[in-house]
Amino acid sequence: MEFRQTSDWDGSCGNYQIIRVWTVTDIGGNEIAHTQVVTVEDNAAPSFIGTLPGDETVAAGHIPDAPVIEAIDDCYSGQHIYMEMEPIDPSNASLILEGSLGDVSVVWTLEGVDVTQYKFRDVYTDNSLPTFSNGSFFTPSETGLDGAGFNAISGEATLRITFDQPVDNPILHINNIDISRWDFNPTTDHISLVSGNDQFDIVNGVVVDVDPATSGGLDSGLGSVMVHGTFSEILIDISLVDVTTDGIFLQMSIADEPIVQFNESSVPGLCPGDETITRTWTATDGCGWSTTHTQIITVEGIDPGPSIDQIDVSEDPVELGNAISVVGFYSDTCDIDDHQATWLWGDGNSSVGVVDQANNWVDGSYTYDSAGVYQVTLILSDIDGNSDTLTAATYVVIYDPEGGFVTGGGWIQSPPGAYVPDTTVTGKANFGFVSKYKNGASVPTGNTQFKFNAASFKFKSTSYEWLVISGSKAKYKGDGKVNNQGNYGFMLTGIDGDLNGSGGGVDKFRIKIWDKDQNDLVIYDNKMGSDDTGYDTQELGGGSITIHGSNGNGNGNNNSIAQIIDVERPGVSRDQIKVYPNPSHGRINVSLEDTWLNQASTLVVHDINGKLIHQIRNIRSIDVVLDIENEGVYFITISNRDERVTKKCVVVK
Repeated sequence: MEFRQTSDWDGSCGNYQIIRVWTVTDIGGNEIAHTQVVTVEDNAAPSFIGTLPGDETVAAGHIPDAPVIEAIDDCYSGQHIYMEMEPIDPSNASLILEGSLGDVSVVWTLEGVDVTQYKFRDVYTDNSLPTFSNGSFFTPSETGLDGAGFNAISGEATLRITFDQPVDNPILHINNIDISRWDFNPTTDHISLVSGNDQFDIVNGVVVDVDPATSGGLDSGLGSVMVHGTFSEILIDISLVDVTTDGIFLQMSIADEPIVQFNESSVPGLCPGDETITRTWTATDGCGWSTTHTQIITVEGIDPGPSIDQIDVSEDPVELGNAISVVGFYSDTCDIDDHQATWLWGDGNSSVGVVDQANNWVDGSYTYDSAGVYQVTLILSDIDGNSDTLTAATYVVIYDPEGGFVTGGGWIQSPPGAYVPDTTVTGKANFGFVSKYKNGASVPTGNTQFKFNAASFKFKSTSYEWLVISGSKAKYKGDGKVNNQGNYGFMLTGIDGDLNGSGGGVDKFRIKIWDKDQNDLVIYDNKMGSDDTGYDTQELGGGSITIHGSNGNGNGNNNSIAQIIDVERPGVSRDQIKVYPNPSHGRINVSLEDTWLNQASTLVVHDINGKLIHQIRNIRSIDVVLDIENEGVYFITISNRDERVTKKCVVVK
């Protein structure tokens, strides 16, 4: 019985067939055969080598580089080495290297030699390349790829020798034929054959057997010689053609290595710098089988926290006792669901804001206990502790229509910087005003005038928006004109120093005037930079400010008679002249002491602008009645040759 085994490999995927034939022949030459075909197929996906990167969370700016991942596959084990040979005498099938060698790896390659009669004996991979030492013989083992038997190969045989380290003066024996002359270039790791030895010569790149009698059966057509450096090692490629029945035929075949493709994508997150990076490695073998590994990298950016964009507050004054409603609008690109808010109402009290997480706003409402001008502040924080604070640009004005009214007249010393067009101008500035709520009205009425002669600056009110009186303090806001032109806003603050607890009998005054047509550009402020909701004011140089209480009907009564002496000579008592009621609705009573009748005295009335309104010469009565038609601040002066006294009176209608 004869057994024959062959293999058929198409060069792809590692798929091949093993064909086994058992043949029995009798003495008469009759035979019977049994054939077995074993088909080996690759149906396994490749696998990755080493530790694969896992999912991780990193800070912005610390994204790791993507590693290079390699893969292996059952149909690819690196360099497959096939040896084909007929059983021959070991001395005729040997490879000997002599010299100072280390371990030497041998890679066998056969290219296109028609040697169908040679047997397939062994397969080696990169990890199991045969090695041999100085002077030793290399003999292929009898083990093979799953016992594979015969393999049909054709082409030209090429021997590739890979040195693990430089070789000192080696001698190469092929089938007992010495090739003893080599050149080694340590810079390029190349070894080349040199012509002129006893056995061989190189003609046009072909090694020619000079003396066939000593060539061990090799004919003169020895084949081409190729010398190069592959895999960054020392390589020698020698092509052989064996015309005898004995010889060495070798083959190296490299199957398709798995291809690893890398892909990376990124999806931005809510916060600046936030993103989710997806990295995918896909290894595909020559048969189309693939395996995938995915890594998710979560990048955490910087959370800037919420930002309050604006606060909406009603610009209309709110009557004391009524609640105000406010709403703050905010944005937060990182946190959309977890916010807490607090409203600060400007009077020392606070309350929790109602946050609408879906629409990004905060509601609030509050009822003040007293009239005043307040600024509302919103504090908003997120779950991470980030917060923002914003104070409303619009003042909350709480007024009490039953809280009385305020009058004033006199002058201040205008300080440097108060008049913005020329901050160096200083000097005396006169004022006169009255502001009150009429019966049932929500907007105050009155008249305000301010004159700064050094700057040729004259302001006169045209309307009021609101009035707030709180104890000894008064504040109101309105519109007017400068030098009878333009569109200006103003806010006047006054303190009546004569009221209890107000500060020792010193009246104080502030007026701020701005150009509404120039983005509220401030033109004049005698307390420049002070908080508009506060009561930082300047002492009067002369005159007075009076806050009048309410009698319940909104018209007010006279709780204090204005006692302003603009110019009073020594020795003149203020009690010698009394002006009442003050304020008045138009009729003013002036009472004099008898001493004013002892000599010719004159009574004159001027308005805030210095215009003469009334004049009485040679007063004959101690009681004088004056009728004044228009609202405003008026100055009543009584004088004679020795004395002069001026009183202020306010007329309200």
